[in-house]
Amino acid sequence: MHAFGESSINLRVLLRATDYDSGPRLRHEFIKRLQRRYRQEGIVIPYPIRTLDLPPDRPVAPMGDALRGDDEAEPDEGAN
Repeated sequence: MHAFGESSINLRVLLRATDYDSGPRLRHEFIKRLQRRYRQEGIVIPYPIRTLDLPPDRPVAPMGDALRGDDEAEPDEGAN
């Protein structure tokens, strides 16, 4: 075992191919067989999920404003 991740166990695996060109195919087959075995054993690897807890006194800006980095929404062009 190499390390524990937030939602994983990271393993370091050494695979030896007979030649350089066989390496990618060997890696692909290893991953396919590992995933098949995980399914057979009922092992599920969850995707990491993040929850944001925002303060209740601050309104949430529309997504476009957040992507632009604006603190406040732009006023409508037609508004007086």
